[in-house]
Parts: sequence; C-alpha cells; structure tokens
Amino acid sequence: MNQNDNKNEYEILDSENLSYEPRYPLANAPNSKLQNMGYKEWRDMCPDAKRQLLKQIGISPFEPDEWTKTGRALTISTGIVAAVTGVASAAFPPLGVVAGIFAVISMLFDVLWPESEDNNDSQVVWADFAEAAEEMMDKKIEAEIKAQAALQLRIVQSRLRDYQQAACNFQSDPDNESYKELLRDAFDDADDALKDVIILFSRQDYEQLLLFNYVQAANLHLLLLKDVVRFGVGWGFAPERVKQYYSNTTIGNKGMVQLLAEYTNYSTSLCLKGIEERRWMADTEDKYSLEYYAYRSNMTMMVLDIVALWPTYDPFKYPYATQVELTREIYSLITGGGHSSALMPLQYTWERPGSLVTNLEQFTIYTWKNFEYYPFSGIETTYQNMANGSRSTKQAGVIPSPEEGIAWTPSEINVKYHLVYSFLYGSLTSLEFFDVYNRMPFIAGSDVYEVPGPIAGTPCKNIPLDANDVNVCVPTLWEDSPDEGVCFSRNLEIQSHLLSDVIPGDPFFYLHGPPLGYIDSFAFAWRSTTCNTSDNLIPQNKIGQIPAVKASWLGSGGSSVVRTSGNTGGDVVRLYAYGQLGMRVRFLENRSYTIRLRYATKADDLTGGIRVRRRGELEYETELPINQTSNSSTTQWKFEDYGYQDVGFIYSQYLEEYEISFYTLGGEFSNYMDIDKIEFIPIETSLEEYQADQGLEKARKAVKALFTGDAKDTLKLNVTDYAVDQAANLVECVSDEFHAQEKMILLDQVKMAKRLSQARNLLNYGDFESPEWSRENGWKTNRHVSVRADNPIFKGRYLHMPGANYSRFNNKVFPTYIYQKIDESKLKPYTRYLVRGFVGNSKDLELLVERYGKDVHVEMDVPNDILYTLPMNECGGFNRCKPAFYQERSPHTCTCSDTAVAYTDCQCKDKGNRTVTNMYTNVPTGSTVYKNESHAHKSC
Repeated sequence: MNQNDNKNEYEILDSENLSYEPRYPLANAPNSKLQNMGYKEWRDMCPDAKRQLLKQIGISPFEPDEWTKTGRALTISTGIVAAVTGVASAAFPPLGVVAGIFAVISMLFDVLWPESEDNNDSQVVWADFAEAAEEMMDKKIEAEIKAQAALQLRIVQSRLRDYQQAACNFQSDPDNESYKELLRDAFDDADDALKDVIILFSRQDYEQLLLFNYVQAANLHLLLLKDVVRFGVGWGFAPERVKQYYSNTTIGNKGMVQLLAEYTNYSTSLCLKGIEERRWMADTEDKYSLEYYAYRSNMTMMVLDIVALWPTYDPFKYPYATQVELTREIYSLITGGGHSSALMPLQYTWERPGSLVTNLEQFTIYTWKNFEYYPFSGIETTYQNMANGSRSTKQAGVIPSPEEGIAWTPSEINVKYHLVYSFLYGSLTSLEFFDVYNRMPFIAGSDVYEVPGPIAGTPCKNIPLDANDVNVCVPTLWEDSPDEGVCFSRNLEIQSHLLSDVIPGDPFFYLHGPPLGYIDSFAFAWRSTTCNTSDNLIPQNKIGQIPAVKASWLGSGGSSVVRTSGNTGGDVVRLYAYGQLGMRVRFLENRSYTIRLRYATKADDLTGGIRVRRRGELEYETELPINQTSNSSTTQWKFEDYGYQDVGFIYSQYLEEYEISFYTLGGEFSNYMDIDKIEFIPIETSLEEYQADQGLEKARKAVKALFTGDAKDTLKLNVTDYAVDQAANLVECVSDEFHAQEKMILLDQVKMAKRLSQARNLLNYGDFESPEWSRENGWKTNRHVSVRADNPIFKGRYLHMPGANYSRFNNKVFPTYIYQKIDESKLKPYTRYLVRGFVGNSKDLELLVERYGKDVHVEMDVPNDILYTLPMNECGGFNRCKPAFYQERSPHTCTCSDTAVAYTDCQCKDKGNRTVTNMYTNVPTGSTVYKNESHAHKSC
C-alpha cells in the first residue's frame, strides 16, 4: 500500500448538514443554543439532573430529582450513534494522510471518559453501563469484577491518551521518524489494552450484564483498527503487517474483518437470547410484558444501533463518508389503569409483519362527548408512501359521528402517566394535544388517577459542535441541551427519534353503562431521525446507503419485507425468483456512481437485473449472475453471511429523480436473496475510466484464478478449456485506451493458460478450433456432425451434434456420434484421468470411455438454460464487451438419465449394469472460475 496514493484514504469531511423537515410533527424547530463547553460543563449544565439524559416514553421515565442509570447509559449510547452517523468518520475526496487519525475516537473519548476533579470518577460512564444492566436484569455484578474492570479501563484510558498525544505530534510533523515510531508503539499498546478489556467484558456467566461495556469497547477497537488500516503504512508499518491488521485467518490475532464478524455475532446473539428469555416471561405474567418492551427498546438503542454502524467501518468497502439510516422502530407502551388485560399484544408492535418505510403524516384521535371516564373511542392514521407521495389511511376502534364525538388532530402529542416500575411503563392518564404554537388547547382523559410525575418526550441526541472538523489536538465540544430536559418535537435539531406510528389497543365496551367502546392502551412507534422518511436523497461527497425497505414499491409476487436479527438497523427486502423492487432517488450533485447491493443469499442460481430510468426514459439496463454469499442453514443471517455486489452505474443530474428497479430471474422458486442496502458509491474519476479499471480488475482475478500460483506456470486441476475462454473474453474487453500495457500482459498469460490446457489434454483438437479437427489424427464422426461458431455462450467454435436419425425403410435408428482413440503410449501407469467437457445443452447424451473391453458409460440431460443475447459489432460478430441480457431460465440444472445414480452438481455415476464402475474421478467443471461476467451453467 502506498501511503501517498490516496485512492483508499479518506479523512473527516466538512460536509453540509443535510437536514430535512419531517411532515410530522408539524411544529417549528427553533435553532438550538450552542455553547463552547467541555463534557464536564455539559454534564453539569442541567441543575436538577447533572447531565442531559434520554427521556423516552416507556423506556426511561424522567424524574425531576433523580436519573436512572439506564437513562444515563441510554443518553451516552444515543449520543455516540448520533455522532458517528453525523461524522461518518471519513471524507471524499481524500485529503492528506495525516488528518483523521484518532479523530472519531477522540470525539468519543471525551464522552466515555469525562473530565473530573477526582480521577477515580473518570470511569463513571462505564460504571453507568454496568449499573444500567443491573437495573434492567435485576442482577448484580460481583464487586471483584467491577474492580478489575475499573482498573483495566484506566489502562485503556491511559493508552488511548498516549495514542492521542502521539497522533497529535505526528500531525504536526508527519515526516518525523521519531514521531512515527512513537505512534506505532502507542497504537500497539492501545490495541493490546482494548483486546484485554474486551476479554474481561465477555467473562463467562456475566456476558449479558457486561454487554453494554463490551459493545462500547468493541466499537473503540474497530475504530482503532480502522485507523491503522487507513494510515498504518504512513506510520512506518510494513504493508504486509497492515494487511494482517485488516484480515488475518492464519496464526496470530484476528484481523478487522474477522473481528467485525465476531463482535457483531456475539453482541447480536446475546441480545436475542435476552429478548427470547423475556418473551417467555411475558407469556406468563402481564408485568413481564412491560419489562419486555423496556428491555427490547433499551437493547436496540444501546447495542443493536451501534452494531448496525460497524459494517461501514471497513475502509476498503466504505472508503468514503457514508450516509447511514436506521429504519428500525422501537415501541413504547402506555396501558390503562383499570384493565390489566389492556396490555398491547406483541403482534401489534414488535412482532407485527414487516413493511416498507412510510411517513406518519397525521393522526386523529376521537373522543366521546360528555363521557369523562371513557374518552378515547378510536383513531385514524394517515401515512405517506416513500417518494411517490401516495397516501393511505387506517382506522381502529370506534369512529363516532360528529354528534357523538370529537375529532382531535394534534401537531404534537405528550403523554402523562404515573410510574409503575422503576424504569418501565406507566398507566395512561391523559393525552395532551399541542398546536403549532406549542399551546396546549386540550387535555383528553380523566385526571382521576393522575399523580405528579414524568412527562414523556423523545430521546435527545447530543452531538459534537464541530463533528465534521474534529481536531485530535483539541478537546471535542458538544451541543447544548434544552433547559426543560425533554426533547419535544419543537426541538427537531436534537431529537433522536420521531413518532412513526400510533397503535391503539383493542377497544373495550362498558357493560354496566352506556354501550360505548373505549381504548385503554396505546403503543407509540418511534423511528430514528437518521432515517429520512420523506425522500431518498444522496448527499454530496458521500456514499449514499439507502435501506431496501425505503423502496417505493415491491412486485406483486415474490417480494416481501422480512425481519432480521437486528444487526442491520432495520428490516430487509426478500426477493424470490422473479421478485421486484422499485426505488426513487435524487442526488445533490452531478456525479458518476457505482450501484452496489449489500445482501445475503444461499442461492447459486439467481440472475439479477437492474434498470435506471429518468423522466420515464431508460438510461441503463443490465443483467448479471448474483453471487452466493452464504452456505449457512440458519434462518437469521450473521455478519459473514452478507456480501456485496456491484450491479450497475449511474451518472446523476442535480436533484433529478431516478427510478431504479431491481429484479431477479431464474433459479429454484424456493431460492431468494435478502437485500439490506442499495448503495451509491461515488466514482472519483470519469465513468469511462472507472469502468475500465473495473474491467481490468475483473480480468486480473479471472486470469489469476486459472493458475495455482503467482508464477502462472501451472493450471489448477479443475480449470477447463471453457474457463480459459471466459477469462480470455474478459481480457479482450480490457480498455486499450486506459490499460493497453496491462492488457498485453494478461493476453500473454491467457495464451500460456491455453497452451497448458491443450498440452495436458490427451485428446487432439479438443477445442475444435483447428481445421484439422476431423482429419487423420482428430475426431471420427458421421456426416451429420459439424463445427459451428454462431452461439454466444462459446467463445469460438463448438461441436454441434443433431439428434439421431430414424429410417422409415428399415425402422432403424442411426445415432449421431463422434469419437477419438488415444494411443496407449500416452497413458501413464497408475494414473487416473478426468474425462470432462462443457456441454451447452443436450438430450439423452451418452458418454462412453472404453479400455480393454471395460468401459464407463454415462447418460445425461443438460437443459438449455443459459440462453442470452449479445449485441453485434459492425463486422457481424458478437460484441462480448457489452452487457449480456439473459432470458428466463428454467428452474433446474442438468440431470442424469438414470436418476438413481446421480450425484449432485451434475456429476453422473457410471451405469450400474456395466462391467466396471468407478473407474474414474468425475470432478465438477469449476463454475466459480468463470462465474463472474459469464453464466453459471452447470454441466457434466
């Protein structure tokens, strides 16, 4: 890696604040007051609370005189997510190699280790995480473990301070060799300290209690590794060592790639374990249902939201700033005081079916006239579909007539309730409706049960004042918090969530009075403000990462939204064969982008297609095989099950709307792919040069895959002549304008592969290219067999064998045949030989290999499932450098005529009635060698 070549380097971006005005709530958002203060001043700002903390209804009630530990931990976690998503920790185009070292860690350092007069108090935030877990789980961590953790965290704090100082020194003089050495040493020490504390936080029997600490430590470690992968060569580390920091599957410690999977899977599995435990408890007693809501909401914000950011830390997959949107919802629950059975069924909230993201535009709550104790009768919610603006309305409960009831359409809703459990939920007492001027014109509900207590807002996010210009040598300053300590919707700039749905409980009917239905419970769904629910807007100078659930539409068949384990920040879109997804996007600059999918699939036979339209006109279209990403049998994808694939390009026009549709073809009908994100990667060069670079890289990989080593003098055993041809196709498409020299080198290597393939083939003219193929030393055929060159699935000439002929005169069948004898002198003793070939399609094809009167006989059918069309060039030949458009493929692969003796992957055993069986080794043709840029057809 050349540290002065900035193609893979990136720094903190001074980007614009791409804020948007949500359609709900309909309240004005005055600018927040910003103050220049450090963490200690910020923490001590609120006189009653000492710190600005999270106040989320049903998650951590605000009590004027005392804050819960859970609330403190939630505040820090929410702030970290807001800071990282706001900064994105990278820049585009690349700046210098110096700026950016320790920048994100420095920003988080001031939160995780606040300044204090007493150094013993510096671990207070980490203690809050542990005590929050104790509160939530009603268990205690042994004092000895807490003491060990505090000591180890002080070591981590010290090592990170040394790293910060070394980074600051290096920033002042990046050519100073002494500073480089100090920075390398400081990195190694910090790396070791974080690994040690992560081991401590995963201590057996305390995994769940220490999970919040584990996630924060893992987050720091991944950011530290990101630094060394980006900048390590510039510090003086050997390139090979930097590569091992990124990925290491051999001896030694794991690399960043392996740790991303380990940390993600560990954190997610513990979350799911705790959720399932509380799900079982919720089925036994009502109060545990309340605890379930609290636990799952807290774990989502303190664990899963941070985990969802980790894929973007990979500096090779995400070399530029990345826009992250969390589409998941959390739920808060308010239940009536009179009916324990009014608890909201989980099927209405956490376990309701997944759906595309919509914007809650307005809701109307209906109340009965003149009946004080039964005020809430029904609710009507209006949603706006992403991008196309269509609206849908849903009603629940009883909607009274104007004579019987009143309709209330608030611009903002606050909920009053009294405390039931320490950090859980309260009973519904009243709903307060505010107008756009923040006046409270109406309070719906009885105050019979009301007691002075908490009011509920949405979580505040505390973000750095200069998040896009973090200086490692200067302490990070954080934004002020509202004086009232509650993030009402009028404070949009610091809200971390917006109301996304209002879900009423089942209505009740009072049997000993007027027969009026009333609603005794509500659930409120909240979505992170990182998600723009009104548009898919690709920002300037960033990777635009759009969750698939922000699509505008799904196909009527084979397409659905499914839940995940939580490690993706939201749901995913599942496409079966012939499924479709449509999305509208806009761009804030004129630029070329690569379109990339983040997805998971176990299928190896899917073909994907993409179309890009602007103003109704088709601008881009292509189809390509979808790479298999996982062999897992699990129903929940793990980190390593997800993969990436480039599927197209786009050149955007400023603020123009593009409709992008993605669809799947072919494969077994039960096969599917789950799309997590659709990403738009900025292209730094011209589109033509970028495509030329991509073509060169694909050709290099294809040629490299032919040989056993870098010397490129020995072919791999499973490489066929057909695989060499497919690599040659890619090389021939390499741009002469941009990569003429590299193309010449690759052509020579392909020619070498062709010679090696021909040399080890004991059959003469096995590729049928020579005009001598049917002469003295070649193949013997009957007169109906011919060699042609008119099928795009073959690079050059291929053998065409028509079906057998039937004579009506003597009722005889004359088969079509071709054979060749191999001289005995060519066969080596005690050697097994492969007999193989690529078959485009066949019906009742028989292969016979005979020696000394003993033979191997195979019959097979190969479907015509790889038909596609190629554009023609000016000379009437195939233009293989243009996209190929695949036709619909039949959902099956080749089969043996005798199914009782069939292997998988198109391998066929010798027929059982022959004299000798298993006289050969039948190996698959190695379709993975040529799957990229060619079809994935399987043949025998």
